[in-house]
Amino acid sequence: MQTKPNGRLFTSPQNTEPVQTSQFESFFKIWLMLERQGELTEEAAEESEGAIPAQTNLMELVASVESKSMEDLAYKLALWRWDAPDIDATGTCMSRGDLVAYSAFRDLVKLTGLELLMRPEDIETGFYRDQML
Repeated sequence: MQTKPNGRLFTSPQNTEPVQTSQFESFFKIWLMLERQGELTEEAAEESEGAIPAQTNLMELVASVESKSMEDLAYKLALWRWDAPDIDATGTCMSRGDLVAYSAFRDLVKLTGLELLMRPEDIETGFYRDQML
């Protein structure tokens, strides 16, 4: 197996073809790991203050890397979404810019089949219906 600069190669158990993991997928997984570290109890969180600066550094890195596919864009927007906990899935408290970005995120994950990138509260909401009322 080879390692590529934009991801790693591995063999799928069902298929002998190498499957490439996107660097943006890896960035997203790292961000989620850092997010979990930040969700420690308040006492433990004081001891691990490195998660937020690490997330900031990761977001800056992601912003500096050009997307090569729709999936890369979905992972980039997923990082934006997961980093915006104050956004509620109904859109009632969003700024105009966040409203458009959130709509683009939802559309893109559905078009790419990457719904797993959504936060739990993004699934099964009446976001589009509520925007039309």
